[in-house]
Amino acid sequence: MPTIISDSKLKFDNETFVIKKLEELISIRNKQLHRKPYLERIEYDFDSLNEGDSLSVQVSENILSIKKKDCIQINEALLKFKEHFLDPYFEGKVQKNELLIEVH
Repeated sequence: MPTIISDSKLKFDNETFVIKKLEELISIRNKQLHRKPYLERIEYDFDSLNEGDSLSVQVSENILSIKKKDCIQINEALLKFKEHFLDPYFEGKVQKNELLIEVH
């Protein structure tokens, strides 16, 4: 959390379910967004193709899957993040709670 939000008095508790799930979500997003190219190399006799012929190549599957349980937990984390940080932030009432702890 940017220190300006709480005058350096509060920080996120990185051990909470919410922060761990949000970190997991960011990791999933990064793996999906920055994945390796589907098609790294192709060997095909292009000279054998006639005009109008279709070209068929097989690409490796690189789509991440996510289980329903994980989706539900991520949704719960997002809702708690909104409740304990975003809503108080926009109301100007950021204070210590189950998500935010004091900086020592």
